[in-house]
This record gives sequence, C-alpha cells and structure tokens, in this order.
Amino acid sequence: MDCLLKESLSRDRAGNLARRDVPTCGLSDRADSIRQQLRKNGAKLCAVLNEQRVLLGQISAEQVESESDTSAEQIMTSGPITLRPNAKFQRLCEFFKAHRDEAVWVTTNDGELLGLLHRDDVERAEPKVDQPACCLH
Repeated sequence: MDCLLKESLSRDRAGNLARRDVPTCGLSDRADSIRQQLRKNGAKLCAVLNEQRVLLGQISAEQVESESDTSAEQIMTSGPITLRPNAKFQRLCEFFKAHRDEAVWVTTNDGELLGLLHRDDVERAEPKVDQPACCLH
C-alpha cells in the first residue's frame, strides 16, 4: 500500500466523515416543527438531544408524517446505534456491511452528538485501487 493510500485511510474516520449540519430537536419539540425542519433540510432523520447535546434518540421522517401535536419524547426511537469519532475506515465498512441502516450517529464517549455518518459518504471515501472494494458493494 502506498503512502497516499495509508494517509487517506488514517483520515477517513467516522468523525471526519460525519455530516455536522443535521436536524436536531429537544424532547418537548412538536412533530409539526420537526417535520418542517426535516423537509427544509431534505433529511430523513432528526437527532433528539438534551441541553448538553447528548443524543437521546432519533426521529425519522416517517415517524412524524402522521403526527401533529405529539412531542418528540413520545415518538422518538430511544438509544439509536452510534459510532465513536475515532472509528477507523475498516470499522465503518464492517458496520455498513452488517447493518441495513443508511446512516449512523457519531457521538463522543459521553454521548454528545458530533454528526451523522451516511453510507454513501463512506462509499465515496473508499480508496480507489485495482483490488475489489473492501466494503459496501
């Protein structure tokens, strides 16, 4: 493996690849405002956070579609799967091979939200070499 490929692999960690501009809400936010935020951002997931930005749950666009005055706390899915920001590229590949999820939350050890890592971002970051792809295909 050449030096550039090694350097690329060391940079391609969950924290570097995660999207930071994700919709967020608090426990008391209402479904109507969450739905509007998701549509405005063209997103499928909203992170439910406490005051310290700790990830408590997630809400999908489907979950808020038929709701109106329901709180995030009532409709969220608690304890979503997360990865740590230092998760290496191979670990990201293994995760997306093993799960059907299109995205996974990236949090600190204390649960503070850093961003959302999408499967397609990992696919784009995959090194292009003459060998078969290591993941996702």
